[in-house]
Amino acid sequence: MPINIQWLDDTKRVILWTIEGQWTLDEMHEIYTIGNNMCLEVPENTINALIDMTGSNSIPSNIFSALTTRTRTETPNYDMAVIISHNTLVKAFVNIFNTIPALRGHFVVVTTWEAALTYIEKRRMERELVRQ
Repeated sequence: MPINIQWLDDTKRVILWTIEGQWTLDEMHEIYTIGNNMCLEVPENTINALIDMTGSNSIPSNIFSALTTRTRTETPNYDMAVIISHNTLVKAFVNIFNTIPALRGHFVVVTTWEAALTYIEKRRMERELVRQ
């Protein structure tokens, strides 16, 4: 399967998706369900997804409706996804995602692992400040 999913580390706060080559919406839905179940394992944690797309340049058709539907099934402790990609098509799609009310703020694209981890940490700190 071109999409793999696992916890980034033992803290169980970041789910790592690794996408290689061509992938389908059916594969995405299957992994999305696994990710939701992983989030449910640790309801006390706020979960971010780190999606490494550096090994894939494809995006299936109908991605907009598929992701809009999937956002309705997210677990309460899921926050958002940070995508690592150099592909301009991926960046363009995420820009469009952020114009759709149901998807706005659910995705951001960065070009390096370091930038992704920094973004997630900064977001966590900002969320903690809001809670206080």
